[in-house]
Amino acid sequence: MRILDTCDDWEPTQQMLGLDEQDRAAGVCAVVGMDASPGISDLSALHGLTMLDGPAQGLSAAWPVDVPGSGTGRQGKQDDEQLLDPNGRPSAAAVHRMDQTSVHVAVVDGGRLVHQRPLTPVMLAVAPKRSDAAYTVGRPEPVTSRRSFHSTGKAVNLMVITPGTLAYLDLLHRSIDSGRLTNETAATDLARPSIVHGLHSALTPLGRKGPGTLSPFSATATATGTRHDDPVIDPERFFRGLARQAPRLRSDRAPDRVAVDVTLADVEALRS
Repeated sequence: MRILDTCDDWEPTQQMLGLDEQDRAAGVCAVVGMDASPGISDLSALHGLTMLDGPAQGLSAAWPVDVPGSGTGRQGKQDDEQLLDPNGRPSAAAVHRMDQTSVHVAVVDGGRLVHQRPLTPVMLAVAPKRSDAAYTVGRPEPVTSRRSFHSTGKAVNLMVITPGTLAYLDLLHRSIDSGRLTNETAATDLARPSIVHGLHSALTPLGRKGPGTLSPFSATATATGTRHDDPVIDPERFFRGLARQAPRLRSDRAPDRVAVDVTLADVEALRS
């Protein structure tokens, strides 16, 4: 039996990875993280690692919430259709977002898997002219990258998000942690912001760093020492195939273009 799983929650991912010996004994081949995030995000980091000497030291994958180029609606605004189902109830994706921005999330720090408060700022340098703050969120990439790439430094999953939306998510996060809201009621509030929460969050973005010049989607990798294990999937071959398919993936909500552009010049500039 072969299973390809697209789970994008770090806690079930940990549980599934814990079934490795049991699955092997039963003759089951189960591969987790076979989606865009995790999946393509991991391959993006691996694509960078193949250009560096040594195993993974630091890894990050970032994706957009409400910035231009994210495909989330007009001018990058969050789209109510993505947050509400056809019956006007909060969508599963919206409830999941609340779950992954509350309580704690998994990150790799010093090569160890640890729990950290979500929405923590991380300064991200994708290229010399593309750097600024993104914010931690719960996803499986830190769990799987530590296992696959043996990261010895820091591995995180990040949201590229505007200060106003970040402030609102942080307010909902605190309300969930205190028991005033559930994931479901917070998701409804996210889709249809209340006046009280809106006014409160409007006063708090000051001092919070925004996405600046960061790309909507990105993955970064640093490495040192001996080379990492050979990958099962060749990232260069994968992205060549993705680039050929990209024109077919376009829609009214898609970014203007899809590109994978990692050059040695960028690597050398980041090293210096």
